[in-house]
Amino acid sequence: MHLLSVILFAVSSNLDNLVVGLSYGLKKVHIPFFSSLLIGFVTFGGTILSMVLGQKLLPFLPQKVSQLLGSAIILVMGGYGILCFLIKRRQPGCRQDGNQAEPSLSPRRLKASEAVILGMALAVNNVGLGIGASISGLGAIPTSIGSLCFSMVFLTVGNHAGKRWLSGFIGCYAEPIASAVMLILGLYEMFS
Repeated sequence: MHLLSVILFAVSSNLDNLVVGLSYGLKKVHIPFFSSLLIGFVTFGGTILSMVLGQKLLPFLPQKVSQLLGSAIILVMGGYGILCFLIKRRQPGCRQDGNQAEPSLSPRRLKASEAVILGMALAVNNVGLGIGASISGLGAIPTSIGSLCFSMVFLTVGNHAGKRWLSGFIGCYAEPIASAVMLILGLYEMFS
């Protein structure tokens, strides 16, 4: 078992966390440490479960099925965000004319329940990779710990980047753009 292989697995299986963190940052949704830790532990659990049971799950849960399920959850979350934005735009008083800008999104924190759902979507998306990693001989514990660490790092970095650097450029369109990014991520994961 090589440390480099573990790091490469952890990075590749958690790059979508960077995009998810970025999209939440654009919507001015802060991912607190506890929520990030919760998501990381759900990802850890999904990774270790898929690796420990890799050989047994393979006939019942092919990589494409787990990939489609995780992608579908991310697509639903992105679609829901777009739908909410469109509903808000249609409500009286939400559109401002000409010289006035739309009110910006009010900051909020990611709830623990939302973190669990998000963690499950990201973990399910990684089941196929975990099965493949176990078959290739990577150790379940170090690989899952690496996945936990990179999950938290990528979520935090993406979240800060979205809130601090990009949200000012995008303004009132942050919410639909962030949701569109999640849709693109879901489609990419589904067809990659």
